[in-house]
Amino acid sequence: MTKKVVGNWKMHKTIAETKDFITRLTPLLKGISSDVWIAPPFTAIAAAATCAQGSKIKIGAQTMSARDSGPFTGEVSGLMLKEAGAQFVILGHSERRTLFQEKNQEIYEKLKKALAIGLTPILCVGESEEEKESGRATKILEQQLEGCLQDIPPFEIILAYEPVWAIGTGRAAGPTEAAEAHGTCLEFLTKKWGPQVAKKACLLYGGSVTGETVKALLKEPSIHGVLVGGASLDVDKFVAILKGA
Repeated sequence: MTKKVVGNWKMHKTIAETKDFITRLTPLLKGISSDVWIAPPFTAIAAAATCAQGSKIKIGAQTMSARDSGPFTGEVSGLMLKEAGAQFVILGHSERRTLFQEKNQEIYEKLKKALAIGLTPILCVGESEEEKESGRATKILEQQLEGCLQDIPPFEIILAYEPVWAIGTGRAAGPTEAAEAHGTCLEFLTKKWGPQVAKKACLLYGGSVTGETVKALLKEPSIHGVLVGGASLDVDKFVAILKGA
């Protein structure tokens, strides 16, 4: 399975900054074997997709509505994202869950819509520090997987384990700790779908990933790529992760 490096820019970079980033990044990808995916803000998706044409960079979005159209002020549909050039979409990120109160059922509906219109969904799951310290991490991961996937086979999506306590904190799960969480996810998928289906799942790790940590993480057989936040905003740091992958 080809390793995937996915950059989530969150609410950073203007259109001009996006063009500059991709223009600088593209010639540095020579010899990079991993997939290179970037999710800029909505306003920069079209410009990013245009700049990335002819390169190995895929452009995606950070969330989407479960509806195609309607009186939903401030929402953006998957069809709009596709027209702008998006090829994938990140769903269920912890910031969407905590800051915008997205629930598992809503994320499930977004996943279904993304698949129906041909966007590759990346489903984020992960526990908070309080949930981890109280010994509920496994239960939380299982609840998120059951509630978000329901009848969606795991091989139709990409799954990203992002411990909430590691996002933007500089703290990160070590390779063994990340692999254990991936093992929990795979155990759930195996129980629900069987081993033949579960082994087709693509699992990413996210949470303060750097050029120094990525190589050890990706040595773990159950970690097929990384979802990168802050380090994906800097060309040199992002290239260091790509080279490490």
